[in-house]
Amino acid sequence: MPVENIDGIEVTEPAAPAPAVLEADPVKEDPAAPTELTAPMFDAKADTKTPRTITLRVLNKVTARAEELKAQPGEVLKFGRLEITAGQCYRSAPNSLPDAVALLSIHETLPQQKRPKLLFHGWMYATTPSLTALEHPIYDVTMVDCALRQPAPADAAENPKKTVKKAP
Repeated sequence: MPVENIDGIEVTEPAAPAPAVLEADPVKEDPAAPTELTAPMFDAKADTKTPRTITLRVLNKVTARAEELKAQPGEVLKFGRLEITAGQCYRSAPNSLPDAVALLSIHETLPQQKRPKLLFHGWMYATTPSLTALEHPIYDVTMVDCALRQPAPADAAENPKKTVKKAP
């Protein structure tokens, strides 16, 4: 391949770089202040008395039936042979990456056994379903959200009891 005459090629100068726009003054920043990456995930001073609703997604792989189930802490949900006991749930701190977490206990009731078999007990995170979801030969359970809910009427607060919800 012949070499071209490089003297005949016009060369344009690249544009001058735009001046950097600083969003914050590093001299005035507090190095001890938490950032999005260094802030605690869940606020230790969070209000735990505010009523919350835990949203779970449950899939029966055999029937291809999927449902979103909602529960308040302390409730027991039934889906097929699963009994899901909802514990506490939290949302991440406002200055942290968004996430929701719930403490769950999941048991499977088999006809030939007297006691339900424990399948999962621990914290389930909404943003990492591949790490914390329940994967079972028949069922998959993943955490979707933990949301604040409206306070219950005054008479319901006086008579708290463990409730059981059944999926249709």
